[in-house]
Amino acid sequence: MTDHSPYDTPNQEKKIYSLDDIDASLTYSYASYLNWLFDDRVELIDGKLFRMSPAPSPLHQEISGNIFSAFHGVVQRGCISGFLFISATSCISS
Repeated sequence: MTDHSPYDTPNQEKKIYSLDDIDASLTYSYASYLNWLFDDRVELIDGKLFRMSPAPSPLHQEISGNIFSAFHGVVQRGCISGFLFISATSCISS
C-alpha cells in the first residue's frame, strides 16, 4: 500500500519556465510553486492554480488618487453626504 499526498504531481522538482507548461487541472504543492520560474502572476488556493490580475499601473494609481482626492474634498466640505472609499468594498445598501 502506497501513501499518497493530495498534492502528488509528476515532476514536482522540475523547473517550469512557462505557464503554458502547467496543467491547470492538477493539484499542486508549494514545493511545485517554488519551481515555477515564469513572470505570470499566479497563486495556489487549496493546490489549484489561479491567474492573478495584474497590479494597477502607476498611472492608474495616480489618476484614481486624484479623482478620490477631488471627491473627498467635496464630501469634507459637506456638499454631498455619504462615504467615500478608495478601493472596492463589499457592502449592502439599505
